[in-house]
Amino acid sequence: MSYNMNGFGAVAAPTSRLLATLNARWEKMAKARGIAYSLASLATIEQALLLLHQSAHWQSSGPTYYADHLLFQRLYKPIDKEIDSLGERAVGLGDPRLVCPITVASLTGDLLRAWGKGHGLDVPRRLVEMSLAGERSLLEAIAAAMGQASPSDGVQNLLQGIADTHEGNVYLLQQRLVRGGR
Repeated sequence: MSYNMNGFGAVAAPTSRLLATLNARWEKMAKARGIAYSLASLATIEQALLLLHQSAHWQSSGPTYYADHLLFQRLYKPIDKEIDSLGERAVGLGDPRLVCPITVASLTGDLLRAWGKGHGLDVPRRLVEMSLAGERSLLEAIAAAMGQASPSDGVQNLLQGIADTHEGNVYLLQQRLVRGGR
């Protein structure tokens, strides 16, 4: 994955529509630097991923039940720490309102509905497809946020570490679709 950054680690605006949409919702609530909005938005995307992967973990069924059950557990376990790091940085660089649970819950619901559009969750494969869509959305939003992060505040390192983990998740989900059957 390539990241759009200039020599100073900043660009004018996020290139991800999802990130821009979430950032705009956060801007209505709090005043902060652009990267703080992006961190809050990424934490929100990760909250949606956590719910999605954990629910898929519980819903696993059929011939691929056990493998899917373990796959989704592997996907959701590290997300809580990532959310914590993103949320703490968003508050530190911005405003405590950037982690408002009511707004996070509302935005999380919006994301899950968008990722689930066209996905009947009655078949294990559909859960994998929805999770893959969510993971790809996160990576796109991270790439856009990387362009806003200053090299001196450690945010780029945080985002790169999260991106590395989720690039691995995309690989695992793609392999599951290719090899996992229905």
